[in-house]
Amino acid sequence: RRLIQAPFLGEVLRTLAPGGELRFATDHKNYFEQVEELLAAIPTLRRVPFTPNALAEKGETVGTNFERIFNRQGTPALYLSVRKG
Repeated sequence: RRLIQAPFLGEVLRTLAPGGELRFATDHKNYFEQVEELLAAIPTLRRVPFTPNALAEKGETVGTNFERIFNRQGTPALYLSVRKG
């Protein structure tokens, strides 16, 4: 059920324009580590700082309902952003 896997990343690489970013957020540490490893193995992608979404409210990074729920529960979110070279 997890979207970010090798076949999906192949499509991302095919369609993402140079300079385009893939931004990823999750509250699942193991999933984050898997995605981090997959992305690190792709030489055309480089990690860049994950900047807050312009629509995010104070104390938020992406501004989604999921983030708000997890913030209320005290569940930390993990964020990753890569840019295609």
